Amino acid sequence: MKRIAVITRTKNRPLLLSRCLDSLAKQTYKDFLWVIVNDNGHAEEVDAIARKAAEQKISVQVIHRTESIGISAAANNGITSSTSEFIHLHDDDDTLEANFYQETIAFLDEKPHYFGAITSTTRVDEKIESDRVVILNRYEYYKFDSTLYIADLIWKNQFSPISFIYRRKILETIEMYDESLPVLEDWDFNLRFVQKYDIGVIPKFLANYHWRVGAQAGHLAQTVTSGSGLHKEFTALVRNKLLRQDLTSGKFGLGTLMALGRYHQLQHNTLGLMNDKLDALLLFRRMIKKLVSIFSLRNFQR
Repeated sequence: MKRIAVITRTKNRPLLLSRCLDSLAKQTYKDFLWVIVNDNGHAEEVDAIARKAAEQKISVQVIHRTESIGISAAANNGITSSTSEFIHLHDDDDTLEANFYQETIAFLDEKPHYFGAITSTTRVDEKIESDRVVILNRYEYYKFDSTLYIADLIWKNQFSPISFIYRRKILETIEMYDESLPVLEDWDFNLRFVQKYDIGVIPKFLANYHWRVGAQAGHLAQTVTSGSGLHKEFTALVRNKLLRQDLTSGKFGLGTLMALGRYHQLQHNTLGLMNDKLDALLLFRRMIKKLVSIFSLRNFQR
């Protein structure tokens, strides 16, 4: 049994899946199984890349799904079809630095009280031109220097799947990814995770979260950009679900904290808008005073 099951969800994106293979091939830590979940896409392209992985001495398992019912179902399929000590979701459009697994496994081996670990993450803006990926920009995106706080995660998701590796045994007490969610399934899972277990932090930038910022359509589109409306919709639905659980149980829980946090956020946004208006008003008054002063000086000189 390999120590890590690396789950990659893909559908008709051989260009990105090939880059994903490159990301894994350069890893200094090799004790992993690459589970490619082909979500009802073209099988020939995936099989060809899997053969290349095997040629590079990467243990690989391919799952061809005959029905595409969402990214959560694909993730769950890959997890339940594999065995390992650790699980890592490496989507086909993201990449890792060469020592990601070396660092994260060493961290979790040294600190068994953590049931997961995240690294700081670089955001990579890119676009697809014909048969190549063009990198537009790179910058620090998720930066951490201490253990992850539940309060921060309640406000909004604090990390992407590419930076998160966790112990499989937590699935004995936490339900898997919610297959009713077309987006934000990772945030929903993370919220349930931190209610029971702590996630340790490695402050190094070892994961790369790629964004297609151009007008990418079809299979090359990215949910965080092309599905921005869905993200807004399901942010509310995830929050409502948790608050509804509190109301049903009659207990003060995560949903209540989220509701209070949203109220605070709305107040913060209102105060920010008021400050912006006040700053604009003060700037306008200073400009008027300066113009009056200049006009008065010119009249005096005449």
